[in-house]
Amino acid sequence: MTCIVGVETKTGAYVGADSFIGSASYADSKVSAKVFSRNGWTIGVAGSARFANLLEHVFEWPQAPASDDMGAVVRVALDIGKAAAADDLCFSASSGQRSLESELMLVAAGRIYTGASNLGMYRSRRGYAAIGSGDQYALGALHATKDQPPRARVLAALRAAATHASTVAGPFKILRIAP
Repeated sequence: MTCIVGVETKTGAYVGADSFIGSASYADSKVSAKVFSRNGWTIGVAGSARFANLLEHVFEWPQAPASDDMGAVVRVALDIGKAAAADDLCFSASSGQRSLESELMLVAAGRIYTGASNLGMYRSRRGYAAIGSGDQYALGALHATKDQPPRARVLAALRAAATHASTVAGPFKILRIAP
């Protein structure tokens, strides 16, 4: 899986991701992107490479809102769900329910929103978020480093996740996103 971390600031956000691919058989492979930007959105995907490919190369991203707008985030999440449903391989079935095999982080106007396999989106009141298999380690590090600069916090969180989760590994990519 992976770890994607985001920290909000007064002047935007910082988002970072690891480079873990999934197994030794893919060690020489290059993931196109776990974190990428389209039309004012910054998108992080933890989980299915196919879902990430769909969002990066096929999905038509609307213009991101210029301010904190949960309605716009929910609308784009609904559209993402429709696109994923059209590509049946983005879903898995367990206990009779279909769900995405991925988690999603969306950044718009410097605000971070996350959603799990049902694409129910939320924004943390703490000003930081993490998704993927290393999320709990990253969240602990983000809390413990709340007095440090945002880029240092993201790096510390990714390092903590890589230390404790066998499915997270560097090198790390960190982006600064202006609102």
